[in-house]
Amino acid sequence: MADSTKRPKSPSTSSLIISSALPNMSQDVASNKESQLSEKISVPGNRLDTGYAWVILAASTLNFAIISGTGNSFGVFQEYFLNTMFVDSPASYVSLISSLSSAVKFSGGLLASSIIYYIGLRNTCILGTLLSFSGLFASSFCSTIPSLTVAFGVVYSLGAALLINCSIIAPSLWFGLFVESGYCVVSLYFSASLTELGETRTFASNSLMIACASIGTGRLFAPFFTKKLGVLNTLIITTLISGLSCFGLWLPTKSLPMYLIFIVVFGFNCGFYHALGPVLIDNFYDKAEISQVNGIMYLFLGSGSLITNPSVGVMFDKIGNRKSYTSLKIFCGLAFIMASILCFGLKRYIRKNHPSQIL
Repeated sequence: MADSTKRPKSPSTSSLIISSALPNMSQDVASNKESQLSEKISVPGNRLDTGYAWVILAASTLNFAIISGTGNSFGVFQEYFLNTMFVDSPASYVSLISSLSSAVKFSGGLLASSIIYYIGLRNTCILGTLLSFSGLFASSFCSTIPSLTVAFGVVYSLGAALLINCSIIAPSLWFGLFVESGYCVVSLYFSASLTELGETRTFASNSLMIACASIGTGRLFAPFFTKKLGVLNTLIITTLISGLSCFGLWLPTKSLPMYLIFIVVFGFNCGFYHALGPVLIDNFYDKAEISQVNGIMYLFLGSGSLITNPSVGVMFDKIGNRKSYTSLKIFCGLAFIMASILCFGLKRYIRKNHPSQIL
């Protein structure tokens, strides 16, 4: 366990997290399971911060790059689904693919700790890789919404869920010194919204590469900002900028240059929200608990996506008449502003109840 200055928590916190991942167990059994899980993921002290640790970091980074790239570029498929492949299907029905994918990808992380307990961290990564590959490979042969929902939304996303969780845990184990609702709207509908300006589908799809580059750049700068401002201050500022950019740059303009400026500004800032969540968790919880707590965090993210994506599909169908994206832009901006307010509330809560906690 880290020193109490870094991770103050009540005795009930651990039992709450463990009981959610390992239900129907007594406190003693749960504590024993926690100890065994800790042993499953432990790393010899003499191997911390060694050369092999950087291999672990590189592999985890590659996992995140592939999974994030798949999610960030899904707007390309969404535009193709809406305007070509499933043109006669309601947007809310088409959005089931991405909705279920997000829900499974995030909430599926709750399974990770149990799977790690039985087969170990390395084998869990291998299982996640096999599931992800199988889901993507099967998706290339699908031509209906239900089949894509199963192949991509369930099989691929479950594998991605395991890889996300393992890729969060592994670097924190190997390094002792160095220790992702509104986003869905932009990732799914920004590319399609460019067709409002008369741009070609090819250009609209390629615009997502700018978004991905901006998100990646923002995440690279995350350590610099958190060092200067703190984790929560960085989250408050970047989520607020993301929301304001929707209202100031995306909503009022029909100009291509302003659209591109928006996606650069938005992309740079929105990535912090996903990148810094695990950092907060690492500050509060022991390493044996990180998998369970991340699973709970991603459960809420997945539940939000499962509700949000079909909802914005209905908004696009009913309010925008499948032509206007105004309601989606407003929804996106409000979502990020609300996230910023919640982060501010979290900061106030921590300062009041855990004044010694590193923010």
